[in-house]
Amino acid sequence: MLYATNYEGGKCSRYLFSFGAVPNQELGQLLPYLTQTFGNTYFLLGADRVWPHQMFDIAQPLIAKLGGRVVGTRYTLGTETDFSPLIKEVAASKAKVLLFALKGDGMDFIRQADEAGLLKEITVAFLGRSEVDLGIFRGKGQNMVTVVPAVAASEDPAVKAFVAKARAAANPGVAVSNYVMTHYNTLIDSRRQPRRPASSTRRPSSTRWRGSPLRRRPGR
Repeated sequence: MLYATNYEGGKCSRYLFSFGAVPNQELGQLLPYLTQTFGNTYFLLGADRVWPHQMFDIAQPLIAKLGGRVVGTRYTLGTETDFSPLIKEVAASKAKVLLFALKGDGMDFIRQADEAGLLKEITVAFLGRSEVDLGIFRGKGQNMVTVVPAVAASEDPAVKAFVAKARAAANPGVAVSNYVMTHYNTLIDSRRQPRRPASSTRRPSSTRWRGSPLRRRPGR
């Protein structure tokens, strides 16, 4: 399996290759910065699915190790049209950081929280966010922090070249998120691996991947 989006970890297999962010690259970088910069009390809000559950299970001991404290945890399907009860619950917790892992329709929580004034009191640590999400907030949603492998506005020459190439292939205004980059890397690296004839009895391709250099710089 070639996994090109955020992965919560928990599996180690010769048949699994992760090209997206894993917890030590996301939570391991994000939580120390948040605790030092914004405060050490956390409210965890996520979708009632595997990825948020496992990310929060990993986050809690990391927060404790940093001297922080989880003051509330809530999982939701994200199908609400009115998030005011959840917004009030987060506000009442007095948490300094909201660790947020709610995608899809649930992201309208951010707009409603901003309009309710919650984001003046709390910093949102947004797991799995990318540039393509920005339009959903309708101009709202300041005071948010995230960790991603790359951003389209980067000055890195390789990233700029990749963004230009992607827009030339689609249209000049297309949003080129970090997920575009990781899926591109997945496809390119899979094509670079040697292929064996269908009749061959040699070792499976997953073994041949082991130790192979993965060219992760975008735009190449």
